[in-house]
This record gives sequence, structure tokens and C-alpha cells, in this order.
Amino acid sequence: MIGYRKQETSVHEFLAKKQTIRCNHCAACFSLDQKDSFELFKWRCPECHEGRCEVVDLADDFRSEVENLEQEAVLEPVELDILNALYEEGSKMRAGEISSLIDVTYQLVGRRTSKLSDMGLVEKSRSSNDNKVRSKITDRAKANYFKD
Repeated sequence: MIGYRKQETSVHEFLAKKQTIRCNHCAACFSLDQKDSFELFKWRCPECHEGRCEVVDLADDFRSEVENLEQEAVLEPVELDILNALYEEGSKMRAGEISSLIDVTYQLVGRRTSKLSDMGLVEKSRSSNDNKVRSKITDRAKANYFKD
């Protein structure tokens, strides 16, 4: 199973390695390749001629956005168990069927599959045969949490 944790780490690592040169006055950004030129002109901004430029980490700019993504993306263990059960079975399942596989109540499974449905990780539909709700894992959940 591959979770968002691995993806979050990859995002953090990518942003931590990325830097840019930014003016503290006009916020103009420049490539780090131009660092020698900026040093030559004492880091004065070529755009506004008022501000001073400095090397900044992109990770600092996106810290709050990444933290928000982490909070939204983190699933509880029981939710991962539900996704795993749906993935392993490969078919639509009732809450009672899932609950017997992961040893929790069907009510808990019902609530959590609703949450997972809101997140686009599970599709819930009522069967025309017996009028019972069944859940199915989405392709998005498969792509984000499971290896092929």
C-alpha cells in the first residue's frame, strides 16, 4: 500500500531543494542561475531598483498549503483498512461484509465509507436487487494507495 505520507515526503523534499532569488520590495523572482550577477551588483533588484534580493526556499512559501494538504490527506487506520478490504476483494461490498473482514462494527464502516466517498476514494451505490448500499474503491484511491 502506498499512502499520502510518501507523497507528502516527496513534496517536502522537492520544495526543500528548490530555491529562487526574490526581491524583498517588489517580490520579483529570478533564477538561481543568476546568483553571480546579483552578488556582483550587491543584490540590488534589477526590476524595481529599490529592494534587495535574497535567496529564498520555496518550501517556506508553500508550508501552510502543504500542511493543509497533509491534514486533508491523512487517513485513519480504520479507513486504510476499509480501502484495503475493498481493494483486495475487488468487488462492491456491504458495510457488514467489510466489517467482518476488518473486525469493526458495520455502523463504523458505514460512517467511514461515507467520509471516504466525500473524499472521492469510495463510490457508494444502492443495489437494485436487494436495495442495500454497497461500496467500491475508486481508481483514484487505487492510484494513491496501492501499487499495481
